Amino acid sequence: MPLQLETSDLDPSSRLVVNSIQIRTFLALVQEGSVTRIAQRFGLSHSTVSAHAKAMGEEFSVPLFRRVRAGIVVTPEGLNVYQILRPLIERLDRSLDIVAGAFPPGSNRKPPTVLLHAGFPGAPLDLAPSLAGWHGSTDFQLFPTYDPKDASAALRAGFFSIPDDGDLIQVRDRWVLVQGVPQQQGWVSQPVNPGSLAGRDIIVPALPEALHGPLNSLAERARINLEWSGEPLHELLAGLGQERNFAILIPTSLLNPALAQHFSCGWLAETAFDPVLSIWSARGHAHEAQELASVLREQLSEPAVSASLSAAFPGEIPNERLSLKHCRSFVALYEEGNVHKAADRMCIVQPAMTVRLQNIEDQLGGPLFERVRHGLEANPRADVLYGLLRPLLNDLNLAIQQLRAPVSRQVRRLKVGLIPALDDESSTAVCFADGLQAWLGLHNESEVQVAEGYSPTLLQWLRTRKIDFALVDRYVNDDQIAFHCLAEDSMAVVTNSDTGLLPEGPIALADIVHLPLVLPSSRHGLRALLLEHLQGRNLTLKPRMEVDSMAAALSLVKIGGYATILPTNALKASKDRRHLSVHEIRDPQIVRAICLAHRRDGPFSDAARSFVDNLRKSFAPRERAPGTAAADLVTV
Repeated sequence: MPLQLETSDLDPSSRLVVNSIQIRTFLALVQEGSVTRIAQRFGLSHSTVSAHAKAMGEEFSVPLFRRVRAGIVVTPEGLNVYQILRPLIERLDRSLDIVAGAFPPGSNRKPPTVLLHAGFPGAPLDLAPSLAGWHGSTDFQLFPTYDPKDASAALRAGFFSIPDDGDLIQVRDRWVLVQGVPQQQGWVSQPVNPGSLAGRDIIVPALPEALHGPLNSLAERARINLEWSGEPLHELLAGLGQERNFAILIPTSLLNPALAQHFSCGWLAETAFDPVLSIWSARGHAHEAQELASVLREQLSEPAVSASLSAAFPGEIPNERLSLKHCRSFVALYEEGNVHKAADRMCIVQPAMTVRLQNIEDQLGGPLFERVRHGLEANPRADVLYGLLRPLLNDLNLAIQQLRAPVSRQVRRLKVGLIPALDDESSTAVCFADGLQAWLGLHNESEVQVAEGYSPTLLQWLRTRKIDFALVDRYVNDDQIAFHCLAEDSMAVVTNSDTGLLPEGPIALADIVHLPLVLPSSRHGLRALLLEHLQGRNLTLKPRMEVDSMAAALSLVKIGGYATILPTNALKASKDRRHLSVHEIRDPQIVRAICLAHRRDGPFSDAARSFVDNLRKSFAPRERAPGTAAADLVTV
């Protein structure tokens, strides 16, 4: 039976009920994303691994994982727990290794921390600090931190802006192309020529901002179409797991091989736009930076990458050498200097504390105290262990209190999908921004993440719970999704007023088919809306060009003899109205509905209701058509 973890003898709010094997199982699940692989790695049953994950979720009262067809995916809350607990568990292991003699004398100095990018668990960059000096070859161990505000970080490793002072080492990285190719999995040794990807749509996950420029330059040179999804890689791969013929680009250092084993992976051929890792170190930490660079170069070599994509993480059973309950007992014994007083402090009987002390000394390979007349006298090994454990337990107490903070005090993350607007002055963009700002004023403890996409894409993200709300331009007959009508907007033909392509006034739908049109593709919500009305009248459109961007279509109208079809309210406040002629479509009138969509199931919090109310208010004065009940919940 695993020993229980209790991290404070004073504050019950910071006591853990789960044990360290459950914590280590959780950390491994985040890295590998598979109950089956963790069960094999730790020698546990599937039900035990699942029970460990469930216990961790109950401990902090948040969902740590969500199920997908391919397995499980860590939630933002789970990633937050990982980023807080992982450095603490590694510090515990390091402390016990030092006292057990695994590291040379003098290695108990304050360990340096290295700032890493959050959101890439299990990637080579994420694991490299744990490998640097871990096996006793050097007298240090690096500990990860994911907080950019952490002033204690002696090193930075990744794609950061680099401070002026300190030392810098650069490590060459490579772009990896992850593809869903039928009957092909694992590493492809032959590099892919970027030119062979010309015209292809390549998905880009959420990446550090410093990578955007090189990747855009590569795409421009190779004529690749980049789709910036803004989603974490593990979310993307989980959503695309059942699809084929997709392609994702990501640096090798940020690719978790455990998540990509079921796909085809290979490097792009080297170019001038390859990513470059920067390892910055403060003065006095050049040795640690060199060690970290050496580990990364090895992990990013082709043999290491190829091997990692064909096997799971090295098998190892989680080891609870010294539970945190035993760590607390040691601290009590050290501070009280008496077994009886330490037992009273821990609320156990003296014989039980005596047994604990014996277990602690057995686990660490030797005595920690001298038994004297009035109690215990710590020896030098105990002094070292106390100096390591007391700060660790204090930090763990603070972490547990933070993770257990009431939901009302925790940061809420609202994920919203938004259809592309004509520009930042279009009515939809302005109303959305006003409503969002008003909501943030009422919920200043919240964070908002906004991603753009066309309506079909946004609705798919809603179904798979990748976003909480979607602002779309169409109703869909879907039992899973509810729609709130915020506004209605009539469609119009837009031409260059200098060309005389159309006389002033409205235009009939039947007359549109003869115009030289620039229209969005079929995946765009506006094109789908047009097709519905055209099919009802047996009409067919044959556009001269297909351009999804409304701004690009409008530019073509201005410089050529083309026409396009846009919502009238998208143009009313737009700065692009000069030299344009707007002709509302009549016979029949075509109306676009601006809707806020969300899933029907799951809890609908007060904050979510407030978000809906604020968007209604921001849209109603500007865009609501006469007779439109913007407050109605439309279910179709």
